[in-house]
Amino acid sequence: MLNGAELRRQTELLCRTFDCKNWQIRTNKGAFSARTLINFAGLYGDLVDERLTGTAAFIIKSRKGQFVVYDKAEAPLLRTTILPVPNERTKGIDPNHFRQSAGWP
Repeated sequence: MLNGAELRRQTELLCRTFDCKNWQIRTNKGAFSARTLINFAGLYGDLVDERLTGTAAFIIKSRKGQFVVYDKAEAPLLRTTILPVPNERTKGIDPNHFRQSAGWP
């Protein structure tokens, strides 16, 4: 990795301290020190953030589903877009947003 970065996979954050310059991190795979941390925990990102900051600023709720964006060349394959009806759990997706940003008619 560039600039001395290290990627730690399958590593659980157990506890941390910060001395205004460096993070002291204890994980299930040992301890280390870092000047900068990047949270790549995916669906567990909220838990890592809470362990780092001490507050639950956000919650990640996983949902099953997928959205496929086709290239302009595949546009003839689609006559309509099928999406779930937006409700309190889903925001819905505006397919026109993707078309306009991609320069589609």
